[in-house]
Amino acid sequence: MDIEKKTNQTDKHCGCNYNYSCAAQAKEDSHTNRKEEPMITTTNHKRRKEAMKNYKVTGVLRSGARFKAIHTTNPYYAMGINLFRGNVWEKSNGKWKIIKSVWN
Repeated sequence: MDIEKKTNQTDKHCGCNYNYSCAAQAKEDSHTNRKEEPMITTTNHKRRKEAMKNYKVTGVLRSGARFKAIHTTNPYYAMGINLFRGNVWEKSNGKWKIIKSVWN
């Protein structure tokens, strides 16, 4: 078979335009008769809550007034806040620890 004739066909394996690598993979999968097992997820809320860390952002505005502390569980959000002057805190083992400090 000519590969150029197959370019307009859609491959059932991955939905992309038909090419040799997808056809070979589809043929290989059909011969192995593999069945995907369902993913088993166990949710232990207590363990997840212990692993989740809290973050707090404190500081002052350019005018010199303090802003209200920002509390979050997302470290990327806490570290991504553009501080003029302030601190980013992480709560670990019941104590707050400074992980980032900005002084302009």
